[in-house]
Amino acid sequence: MDIRAAVVLGEMMTFRCRSSLLLFATLLHAATANARPAPEAATAVKSAKETAHEAAVVARQAKAQHEAKQFVLAAELYRSAYALNPLRPEFLYGVGRSEQMAGHTQAAREALERLRQLLPPNHPLQTKAATSLVEMQDVVAEPVVVIPPVAVPAPVTPTVAVVELPAAPTPVLVQQAPPPTVVTVAPPPVDSAHTLTRAAMWTGGALILAGITMAIWAEVDRGMLADALGTIRGPDATTRQDHINTLSTGSVVAVAAGAGALALGLYWRIGEAAHAPVVTATPGNVQLSWRF
Repeated sequence: MDIRAAVVLGEMMTFRCRSSLLLFATLLHAATANARPAPEAATAVKSAKETAHEAAVVARQAKAQHEAKQFVLAAELYRSAYALNPLRPEFLYGVGRSEQMAGHTQAAREALERLRQLLPPNHPLQTKAATSLVEMQDVVAEPVVVIPPVAVPAPVTPTVAVVELPAAPTPVLVQQAPPPTVVTVAPPPVDSAHTLTRAAMWTGGALILAGITMAIWAEVDRGMLADALGTIRGPDATTRQDHINTLSTGSVVAVAAGAGALALGLYWRIGEAAHAPVVTATPGNVQLSWRF
């Protein structure tokens, strides 16, 4: 009886030792397998790094295009960079700013509002996005000045009075027109004619030069206003446009007046050696003729 008990006890201890060894080997294999990274996980990490690097390269290109004022191309590059790496919200902000500078107000507003929904309230880009949205509202809400049409008075229809002639014809006395009076205007002295000619020509040249200067000034201001479109306030844009229009009108008036003065001076210059002008006056007509 004791021998059998000893044999049974030995077999039980042997079974327990084998079970413990098997369990230990299983746990060791599982720990070793978990310690080694799976090939799929390593590949995914490597792909994510490459995508983030590519997004950064595209974002640098977008920034360069934005600084070169190629806003449409910059917006597309920022949009591609954000598609590659959505974890970089500044790329989406770049999309909104570039679209705003390009004048695409609707696309810029959609990008900035989407950015504000994705970011937490205390994120620094929240303030920048809100400022850009306010600027676009100011540009869109700019008042439009409507010029009322000028009322044209209706033409007045003349009233024709019917006069009944008397039965007997009334003799009509016809008064002959007096002969025309011919008045010869003596030409100005030579010194005074030279003075007037020079004054007219110098005045015409100065006015033409002033007109050209104002035209160049207006074109420079117009180019600066076009470059700053979308960033200035509504009243400022209206004031600058009015200034440009004033310069353009002044240049046209100055050039026209200068051309007239110059032509008058040349006319006097040519006519210095010509005959004196002749004025023919009648009771209903005055005619000036200048024969060369």
